[in-house]
Amino acid sequence: LPNNSILAVVGDFDPAEVWKGLEDHLGEWKAVGAHTFPLPVSPSRTGRKIRLLDKPDLTQTEIRIGLLGIERKSQDFFPLLLLNHVLASSPASRLYTELRAKRGLTYGVNGKFYARRERGPFFIRTHTRNETTLETLQLLLKELERVRQEGISQEELDATRAYYKGSFPLGLETPSQIASQLLEQEFYGLPDDYLETYLEHLGAVTLEEVNQLARRFFNPDNMVIVLVGKASEVLEQVRGLGEVELRWP
Repeated sequence: LPNNSILAVVGDFDPAEVWKGLEDHLGEWKAVGAHTFPLPVSPSRTGRKIRLLDKPDLTQTEIRIGLLGIERKSQDFFPLLLLNHVLASSPASRLYTELRAKRGLTYGVNGKFYARRERGPFFIRTHTRNETTLETLQLLLKELERVRQEGISQEELDATRAYYKGSFPLGLETPSQIASQLLEQEFYGLPDDYLETYLEHLGAVTLEEVNQLARRFFNPDNMVIVLVGKASEVLEQVRGLGEVELRWP
């Protein structure tokens, strides 16, 4: 429906000709009903839940740690963007350094949050050998607790901010990239000057703001842990970490 659609046009064109073409091809496209849909509100989680999906043929365990994230319009977006990069979203992140570089427990680990119109998910994902599942999980939870209690350093914040300031223009090099950014801006109801002020918002984030968010956001005791692996080798390892629900495919 046109009242549920967004169109972005970016490039070297005559606006009058584009508008006429739209009227010719889409002029009969009629709006129907309300243009908004009620979205379910995701509840906050209290307590740690472990779900283990038994796959007896696996020699490695897939690990996901999830918790409720933020809305796209949240004032926490930029602090969380920087915080997550330090913790989990780059080869220089704390989790990658601890699990991959120092201990060789996995080939990779990363964290990502999906900020949507309502609160989206945040998750950390990695994998490890069945016999090192508990060690890997304990390290993940330890690092989450460490960043919660100690925060990050000014040096980490400055380096991450510099990375995003350098990479941001690379996402606006082509008309296609600009169109995608404008669609996102419109869809999430961001301010018209969002792209123009992006770097300004990055620069305004303070260390205190980031570390307050870490204390509030990363609570290892209120999250869901999903494991896909060989239950006969994994189940007893993880029983001490929380309530375990065993499932079969």
